[in-house]
Amino acid sequence: MGRHSEHSEIDVLIHQLRQVAARYFEHRGQALGITNEIGELEASRRLSLRLVDGARHDAHDGHGARLCIRTRVIRNPDKFDTICINGLRFDTPWEAALIVLLEDQLEALSIYRACRQELETAIRENRFRKAKHQQAFAIKTIVRCSGLVWSSKMHRENRCAIQ
Repeated sequence: MGRHSEHSEIDVLIHQLRQVAARYFEHRGQALGITNEIGELEASRRLSLRLVDGARHDAHDGHGARLCIRTRVIRNPDKFDTICINGLRFDTPWEAALIVLLEDQLEALSIYRACRQELETAIRENRFRKAKHQQAFAIKTIVRCSGLVWSSKMHRENRCAIQ
């Protein structure tokens, strides 16, 4: 199977998964548990990352930096400040974290990149202890110490400028 047909098949599967996950949430009020996988795929495609398996990080960028990818669905923008990102382990090597924000149909809204040093500084200034080696951050803390690297709005504006 060629690379193009493989991507097409994955695109179809992801589209179907998004539909199933949205319906599941409508019926059960709970996420299906595929959010981070969709976020990883979105980040890898939008930012040309290489996903890795079996490592303590999720991807490498074009310069070889080790990246942790965390994903959250923004179902209610009014409660944005109450959403937390957890699972960033500081006892393992990585250089930056990517935070992928999805809308309720699991389509990408935006991707932020925060370097490890800035997150470690945020921990010292305003920590939310989860475990000795693991921290939880409010989304607003991540956004404050990171940079926007992709957004659906930027993508739409670039596409319109090209046409």
